[in-house]
This record gives sequence, C-alpha cells and structure tokens, in this order.
Amino acid sequence: METEDALALLRAQYHIFANHLQVILGLLELGRVEQAREQITRAAKDIASQSQALKCGLPEVAWLLLWFQAQGLKIGLRVFLDLEPTPPFSLTPAQLDLLRRCHRLLLDSGRETELLVTGKSYPEGYWLHYLGNLNWEEVARELSSPQVNWGPETLTIKLSMGEK
Repeated sequence: METEDALALLRAQYHIFANHLQVILGLLELGRVEQAREQITRAAKDIASQSQALKCGLPEVAWLLLWFQAQGLKIGLRVFLDLEPTPPFSLTPAQLDLLRRCHRLLLDSGRETELLVTGKSYPEGYWLHYLGNLNWEEVARELSSPQVNWGPETLTIKLSMGEK
C-alpha cells in the first residue's frame, strides 16, 4: 500500500462522512426529521460496510475493497460490502492482481449503479461475490481466470489458501 493511496482513501472516507453530516444537518434545519432519519440510516450502513471490511480477516482484501469503494464514488458506482470474517491466510500476488484487475474493469465501465460485494469463508479459502446489474460475462472473459465464475447478476472470485 502506497502512502498516497492510503491518504486518498482516508480523504474519501472523511468526505463521505462529512457529506452525510451536512445533509443530515440541512434536513434538520428544514424540519425534515423523517428524511434526516433516512440519511442517518444510510450513513450508518456506509460506516458498518467499511467496518466489516476491516474485520474480514484478510487485510489485503479489505484494503482493495475499501479503495474500490472510494474510487467507485467518483463515478457514481456505489459499492456496499457485506463480508463474513475468515481466519487469516496469505494471498498470492496473482490473487491480489486478479482483484485489482476486476476492480479496474468495473471502474472503467463508468456505470452509475450499485454493487453489493459479499464475502464468505469456506474451508479452503474465501469467496467474493459481486452482485449487481452489469455484464458479468464480459468481466469474466476479460479476467480470464479459473478462479472466476459468473452468472446473470453475479461474479464470483474464489481466493484459495495455499495457491501458488
């Protein structure tokens, strides 16, 4: 992780949080209490999503997903995370590169949409499922990896322990 990347991620997270607070304050000043409550719920969801990433047990995956989430906001791609904790294991450079390439393809698509990324532990590793309305077949073809599977609304990346 480069220092500049870490600072950019922190800036993005602070910006998101400050934006939530400004919207909530504005709604309260206008007397729109119910809308302010809805905004508070959205803010709590964003914060919980980021917190889950930090607790997933795979620091490199957490970093890449938080970076992806922050970069997505710049183009209107909202990324929500729902990650199950897993016992830590080392990822290979090839696995990390696969995640980077996947995220870059999704960012380069320029689509304004919402994605849910779920993480699930399994005995030999960890699955990341990307759910949303995108052309997953095209993404899978570009990634060209046996670790990638796709369906009509999902892309799955299998991160296996002990992979070379």
